[in-house]
Amino acid sequence: MVNSKDRFEADLKRLARAQETLVEALKQPKNSFIRDAVVKRFEYTFEISWKTVKAACDYLGFDCKSPREAIRTAFKQGWIKETEGWFEMLDARNLTSHTYEEEIAEDVYNHAAKFPALIHPLIESLKTIK
Repeated sequence: MVNSKDRFEADLKRLARAQETLVEALKQPKNSFIRDAVVKRFEYTFEISWKTVKAACDYLGFDCKSPREAIRTAFKQGWIKETEGWFEMLDARNLTSHTYEEEIAEDVYNHAAKFPALIHPLIESLKTIK
């Protein structure tokens, strides 16, 4: 069984890698294929971001069960500087199952393009947890 510190450290590595894959996709010339790839990468990057916050909370001994709670906790802990952008990303993440509609796919892509700027500070903050 994996202990909470090992889980947190593994999730933090996964988050850094997920961010890299999102940034890589965003650098490609945009077309419908790349847009769809960015949406998918955004989706899993968002998921691992809140689950990494959850793992950090588990390691530090407090509870965090949902993405909204993870965002609030990350803010309270000083791991992120604001919540508004993160809640926008959560809303965009919740739309990813509807990206068969062009307008929604474009909206999620536009949110995804802003996400790396939110993730990077989170990663740097979480790296300071001992």
